[in-house]
Amino acid sequence: MESFDLEVLEPSGPRFKLALSILRKGKRFSFENVIFYLAPDGYLDLAVRSNWMPESITTQAAIEEVELAQKVVRELVEASLALAAIIGERRWRFILYSEFGWHESKDICVLNGGELTWAEGLPR
Repeated sequence: MESFDLEVLEPSGPRFKLALSILRKGKRFSFENVIFYLAPDGYLDLAVRSNWMPESITTQAAIEEVELAQKVVRELVEASLALAAIIGERRWRFILYSEFGWHESKDICVLNGGELTWAEGLPR
């Protein structure tokens, strides 16, 4: 996962407004361990750093981490009409990834439309 451009801590104020501005420009921002990105294919990509190493994760653990991220995103969208307007009718795609080493990461799975798709060889 590429590094994100800006981390915001609350859904208001000048930093949050800046995050919305960079999101509109095709860049990323993060809020509570979720990276927001308007994907070129029309999705709102929501990347979540897993607390598990890829070789140790289970389906249940992946679902729990994605469900927590879904809650964060829903609450943020409810708190910000401006964010809701930017997202519009885009479908949400959650990408669970593992980060290791210096700026190295690996996608673990993707939840898209209720379907969980694992990276090759996962889960073990």
